[in-house]
Amino acid sequence: MSTTYTLDDFNLVPSAKEIVYGNVDLEALPSVEEVQKLARWTPDMLELFSKDADHFAGVAGEKQDRSAAMARLAYYGAEMGWDDQQIAAVLYDADDRWGKYKDRRDREKRLLDFVNRARAKHGYSTVTAVDLSRFAKREFEVVEPDQAARPLVWGFDDFVQADFPINWMLEGLLAQGGLGLITGFPGTGKTQFGIALGAHLALGADKFLKWDNVSGHKKVLFLSLEMGPAPLNLFMTTISKGYSDMRTLNKNLLVGPFGEPLPLDTKEGQAFLNNLLDEYMPDVIIIDSLQAVISKEMTDELSVKAFFHYLSVVREKYRCAMVVIHHNRKKSNDNQKKEIEQSDVYGSTYIVAEVDFVLSLSLPEPSNTSLLKATMLKTRLGKQITPFEMYRDENLGFSIDFDNLMHQFPVKEGTAPLDV
Repeated sequence: MSTTYTLDDFNLVPSAKEIVYGNVDLEALPSVEEVQKLARWTPDMLELFSKDADHFAGVAGEKQDRSAAMARLAYYGAEMGWDDQQIAAVLYDADDRWGKYKDRRDREKRLLDFVNRARAKHGYSTVTAVDLSRFAKREFEVVEPDQAARPLVWGFDDFVQADFPINWMLEGLLAQGGLGLITGFPGTGKTQFGIALGAHLALGADKFLKWDNVSGHKKVLFLSLEMGPAPLNLFMTTISKGYSDMRTLNKNLLVGPFGEPLPLDTKEGQAFLNNLLDEYMPDVIIIDSLQAVISKEMTDELSVKAFFHYLSVVREKYRCAMVVIHHNRKKSNDNQKKEIEQSDVYGSTYIVAEVDFVLSLSLPEPSNTSLLKATMLKTRLGKQITPFEMYRDENLGFSIDFDNLMHQFPVKEGTAPLDV
């Protein structure tokens, strides 16, 4: 027996865990005629689906909610045993006529979220209705059209011979859906480095230090959770002098100068970030810093694991990469001169275990803050590179072209401004 729903039941439905995104092939949706012929319908469903746009254009107080109507269709479909393709086909047809999300760039996500909510409520009627092949992919891989037919379990040689390409942004460093960590002691330019990385991706620059940009222009969201608007403005005013294409930077490098913690290990913090990503849809998120997004002790392994699981869900859902700025354990000045190791990264060992790369910055000569050293403590996907030195100029930009930059900006000991 089917459940009776009203539109009011769907006005404030919370977001559901995403379980169907990889199961819906939008290029192969059945026609509405096929769904009407092959799937079970109730009179209420048919009546609602047949409504036209005028039905939702009433005066204030009488206007019907289009999104609630779509949620109702999705719930009915899931309860009637429809597959995800059939539900999606009906929602797209309804939206074409009702015009709720038709011209929005996030239309696909919005409509599939209705299917997610319905599945969270009613699940699947049979195991075969779920396309388990989606578990064969990782968030940093390109999903080819034929991957839907790939098996869940492979023979050894079949798996070795299969093609699972990595979709790089900065080749050897940051992949689509990847997660990286920039660490270092105070004053080693971690924030500056993160901004420079984001600016290069936003501008579509061919290369960032050692890594080729193979993805072109990307929309980057920089979340400043340590520095507020006033100090960050001063900081970025200096940085801006090193770039000429401000129009592209203004479009592709977005700045959130919050200056206060955003606890992403809480429901409230996660809801805030999800809403932010829904609105701006960035390709890359740079967070400054890790301590500002975890409310509990970073030595608490269970809390850290739950936090990184959330980051994994976000990267998969929004198809974005993340770079997080972090700190090393406090050491005396003499100990800071020693070679950096993974154990120097502050917090649970699970932090280093979870990320794709860890790049640590240091000052080889503490009296010369223009000269920095980058050490790759971990790389999961790219090739290991030897530690290298780079020059930080008076505009807080970074370069390994010493011959050119030393001529333009002679090194002055201890004068690199705003060491962060």
